Amino acid sequence: MRVMAIDIGTNSTLHLVAEATGGEVAVVERGIVGNGLGAGLTRDGLITPTVLDENRWILERLLRRGAELGCVRSGAVGTHALRRAGNREEFIRMTDRLGLWLKVISDDEEAAMAWQGVFGGGGPREITGLLDLGGGSTELIVGNGSEPQWWSSVPVGAVMMARENFHSDPPAKPQVTSAVKAVRQAFALWQDRLPHGAALIGIAGTITSLIAVEQGDSSYRAGRFEGKNLTDRQVSGWMKRLLNLNLHERRTIPGMPPARAESIHAGALILNELLKIIRCSSVIVSEKGVLFGLALRLAGDEI
Repeated sequence: MRVMAIDIGTNSTLHLVAEATGGEVAVVERGIVGNGLGAGLTRDGLITPTVLDENRWILERLLRRGAELGCVRSGAVGTHALRRAGNREEFIRMTDRLGLWLKVISDDEEAAMAWQGVFGGGGPREITGLLDLGGGSTELIVGNGSEPQWWSSVPVGAVMMARENFHSDPPAKPQVTSAVKAVRQAFALWQDRLPHGAALIGIAGTITSLIAVEQGDSSYRAGRFEGKNLTDRQVSGWMKRLLNLNLHERRTIPGMPPARAESIHAGALILNELLKIIRCSSVIVSEKGVLFGLALRLAGDEI
């Protein structure tokens, strides 16, 4: 069945058009566009009318594209930014008027959907970690087989870290020091959660963007980074470089996805610290995740 899955995140809206059947997902089209949700929340945690209108336009365009490509079903999930938004019901009513099914999923649902998206109906034989470093939150999922045994979500992500800790561009050294301290405190409970030597798979924007700039690849080809490896030295090197560049300079790096440049330096800092906390010397990149899990559920009529 051809479906369109939409993931409305803190920094961007991602879509996947795919043929999904039997636990397998064949990509027809993928895309990403900045949605401004994380930065657009007021101090009271409300989505502004301007940001709501921008997201309406994004979703209208995606639904038209889905129809052009022959999608039988379309559905969307909202994650951290919509979980936080005090007026998320207004956003949901907007999607209802568009004819788009939307569910704001919990941390637990996001973890389960990411696991299914990466591993399909099966799963790894050995204990494996799955790291989902998003814009507003970060999840670590640990397990083997079709069901994870443990997961944790921490409300720290690349967009929120940049917004709350970096008040100059590039950030001053005291801001970076404060951010490192905040990450270590927030994720201390993850220490020793992944067995020594276990594989760690990383998904979501920061990780796929870092491998893109590492390889200087700005083209889009589905699966081009699947299974690639990012070492702790590479992550550390990019973190140091990115923290010393301003937004314009980050945007000009070969391979940099435009929608990620605003927060990639914060994401690299988080990933660098997490690899130390989890005690992993590298992370295996996967382009799969929540979108693929949602596609399988849409095709299986599980929403």
